[in-house]
Amino acid sequence: KPIVHSLTVEPDSNQATATLTVNETGKYYYLVLPENAAAPTVREIVMAQGGFSGNGTVSTKIADDRYTATFVVSGLEAVTKYTMYVVHVDDAGNFSAKVDQDFETKDGTPPQFITASTKELPGGRRIQFDFKPSETGKYYYFVREAQNPDNTIKVDDVIAGAQESGVVTSKMIANGHSIVIREDENGNIVKPLTNYVVYSVLIDD
Repeated sequence: KPIVHSLTVEPDSNQATATLTVNETGKYYYLVLPENAAAPTVREIVMAQGGFSGNGTVSTKIADDRYTATFVVSGLEAVTKYTMYVVHVDDAGNFSAKVDQDFETKDGTPPQFITASTKELPGGRRIQFDFKPSETGKYYYFVREAQNPDNTIKVDDVIAGAQESGVVTSKMIANGHSIVIREDENGNIVKPLTNYVVYSVLIDD
């Protein structure tokens, strides 16, 4: 009798990659439904057409009595809970019991600085960096003199060279956040009458 030994689902924002392991060659059938939808029967999974359903062949042997297949389900909604149902049918036409796996798609919207600004504080040796993030996660920044600004700076450069990073809280989202900067990226004290650039990045959860 065909058996589904395992089913794992790795979700992204609008798709999910599923891997199943079974005990013999044959075909798999899958159906993805919203988490709170009524569970389908084995027949409904096998006969499903359209929507988030499909089938494929299981033929890759990974061990004795172990075969695997991987497939991708596309077009899902971001930040949504689903349940995937799978049935395995062997080459003789025998059906396995259905198995299911819950998963939740990720947030595909990148975080944003709703507002971001800098200003010189009295005395000329401090910079105030004010920003309001769009969602929770982490912030990174470094400060550089602006005589020769580098327009090739990338996100990875800011993260790798950050002179400070921190956790974005719900309070920051509601009220914004202020950081007083006294040194540049090299540890040099901020100088009066000097232009600086603050390079900053947000990464969500």
